[in-house]
Amino acid sequence: MATETPLSAIPAASRPRVVFVLGTGRSGSTILDLLLGAHPDIQGVGELCNVVRSGWIAGQYCSCGRRATECDFWQAVREVWREESAGADPRRYEYLLQAFEQRTMSALRLAWTRRASRLSLPLRAGVAFRDYAEQTAALYRAIAAVSGRSIVVDSSKNPARALALLHLERDFGSIDLRIVHLVRDVRGFAWSNRKSFRKDEAKGLQTDWAGLPVWKSALVWVYVNLWSDYVRARHDRRRKLFLRYEDLVSRPEASLASLADVSSVDPAPWLELLKTERPLRPGHMVAGNRVRMEREISLRPDVEWKTRLSPAEKRVCWMLAGWKAALYDYSVQAGQDRTTNDAKPQRTGTSGKIGSHPIPRPHFATPSTTAADTSASPSHAWQSNG
Repeated sequence: MATETPLSAIPAASRPRVVFVLGTGRSGSTILDLLLGAHPDIQGVGELCNVVRSGWIAGQYCSCGRRATECDFWQAVREVWREESAGADPRRYEYLLQAFEQRTMSALRLAWTRRASRLSLPLRAGVAFRDYAEQTAALYRAIAAVSGRSIVVDSSKNPARALALLHLERDFGSIDLRIVHLVRDVRGFAWSNRKSFRKDEAKGLQTDWAGLPVWKSALVWVYVNLWSDYVRARHDRRRKLFLRYEDLVSRPEASLASLADVSSVDPAPWLELLKTERPLRPGHMVAGNRVRMEREISLRPDVEWKTRLSPAEKRVCWMLAGWKAALYDYSVQAGQDRTTNDAKPQRTGTSGKIGSHPIPRPHFATPSTTAADTSASPSHAWQSNG
């Protein structure tokens, strides 16, 4: 194992700024990724946790329209990543990802440990957190180098991955982490999860998806957001943001100002995009919502759940998750409104505490949600124009 590198020995210039989108799937994270990536200083890459498996190993489609194994961007990233990490192997790295991001016990150990630089998993020989940390940081550096942009948006959403990234920053000083916790009304999340889709690889649907019953979606929503709250609470208040999907689409200027603040960028390019009403154009995203495969995407609120969920389904959602939704300033009456956009907009400051203004949130990878989120996610606030 490599000798531990002191934090002071890692130059600040080599630490990429990472904006991590945290929360549940089906909450607008792909759209948020695309919007952030429209800034000239920011490169959005979708669910980076799935790039190795879905892109380099399985050869799934990139949002540019080519398979990741044929995409010039991802091939260049792979070469730089191997150089940065002394010849790292994608399959070995995927093994490390699964060990530290997809196992409940690993997440608990990351949550409890004060310093992860010496953490290893005794049940998996040779699995050391330092190896995972070095290769993950090298991947972020490779993306920044190839794109020529200093900020990378990772919309993986998984709270376990967010915990790991907190340790990358604190124990190794290898990244500059910013967290955006994105959340959507639980009833909108449940409706989105209830939809079914047929496999169509070229459209970003890697498997058939039969949908989930609303009661299960409500429980997933609570579980993931509880974990997300815990992770967000552990980060520096000036470098985290709580954002509601509904506020992003109803008051984009206010939300973009908050996103610019937490990302430390000038919001002018985003405001110009809104002013000219130019559509978003997907860059290089291998995994995420199927909307990433559209050529042009424009902003439009998705409140279909208000008319498509039955009153009984709405009651089930609220009975199971209403206590948590109310803490995020959602209202039970919003589900009865069939004409207006949504509940009163709310916003939070970078401290993550709910205040007099609004913001949204994202997801945790579990066996029941991973396939759907990476292959058959439904429409978000942004819809295709063509």
